[in-house]
Amino acid sequence: MQDKRRSSASGGKRVVRGSSVVAEYDKNGRRSSSVSRSRRSAASSRSSAARRPSSARGSAAARNGRRGKKRMSRGKKVLIALGAVIVALALIIFFLFQYYFGGLKIKPIGEDADLGIDSSIERDDSITNILLCGVDTRSKTKVKGRSDALMMLTLDNKHDKIKIVSIPRDTLVNIDGYGQTKINHAYMYGGPELAIKTFNQTFHTDIKDYVSVNFYQLAEIIDAAGGVDIEVSAGEIKHINKLVMETTGDESNMIDTSLADTTVHMNGAQAVSFSRIRYLGTDDARTERQREVLTELFKTAVEMDFSKYPGFAKELLPMCETSLDYAKILKLSTIMLADDLQLELAAFPNEYIDISQSGQNTVKQDGVWYYVYDLEQAAEMIHKFVYDDLTFEQQYAPDTDVSSSSAAAA
Repeated sequence: MQDKRRSSASGGKRVVRGSSVVAEYDKNGRRSSSVSRSRRSAASSRSSAARRPSSARGSAAARNGRRGKKRMSRGKKVLIALGAVIVALALIIFFLFQYYFGGLKIKPIGEDADLGIDSSIERDDSITNILLCGVDTRSKTKVKGRSDALMMLTLDNKHDKIKIVSIPRDTLVNIDGYGQTKINHAYMYGGPELAIKTFNQTFHTDIKDYVSVNFYQLAEIIDAAGGVDIEVSAGEIKHINKLVMETTGDESNMIDTSLADTTVHMNGAQAVSFSRIRYLGTDDARTERQREVLTELFKTAVEMDFSKYPGFAKELLPMCETSLDYAKILKLSTIMLADDLQLELAAFPNEYIDISQSGQNTVKQDGVWYYVYDLEQAAEMIHKFVYDDLTFEQQYAPDTDVSSSSAAAA
């Protein structure tokens, strides 16, 4: 017994055994901390093990919950992608419009403007008439002054045709508020609105829009189109060469005199010089030369490869002013996509129109020369040309039945 107590006092270990419990005590009779920690750790492990299935089930539920969220349908994804493409295309179109049409001067005509349209005249929605005014302002920024060239451009979607009626700028007409004078004065007196009104009242047309082109930059327009083909005489070549040297000082613009009486492919400087020849022939001849240059320019533009239109438009549009907005321009330009698009031209005066009582189509009043011809007859000829699709030759050919041709055209 003494030995056992000594052993206990000296720090020995006591062991208490039971049927299933083993405990160790230190010399002070306290349970060993290492054992307690060991047991707590074991208990904790058992507790964690007991809880682990529940935790695992929770994690699985969470994962299943995430998988269980409603997925975006394939149709919605397609719609979103389609919307993004449409927005991108809209932005591209917008920037292209700004690039090509940014320089175009758009000046809408007021809805209450008096354009002299006769409401009793029957209209055709498939035909659109636009007044074309060529204004030589000697300025690159303004489109004001007399209209050196006056034409009605017809976009005929029914027959896939572009038609142009050319009116001499010196035609004697009545201008509202100004009396009898030259038709080209209307633009100078009242701008495009009065020019449209005068044309409508004179020829009973239904023009509502206009395009004015600054002829001061006509040479640049012709160059942008790639030039024009014009037949020239020896005398005309002589005058052209003189004028191009005065305006450009560049000998490369001169035309070889050996090309007289042939068709010459002219650049802008040459064509403009041709149109401005004054001292060769009559004033009629000068007017005819101007008309020929414009006609050839239109032909070149209509026959141009479609891929070249954007570049041509970018050069041309800054020189133009119009009442047409972008939506109208796009709508009207669809006719240019026609595979068999045709260009037809008509001009006054001509061999079919009745001239003045003096037997001449030019008369002098108060020292000024005017073109005089039967305006009512001209109006009738224009209507048959535009709406019935009958050229002047067809209208006056002996074997042409105008009524049956009109019915066929309709």
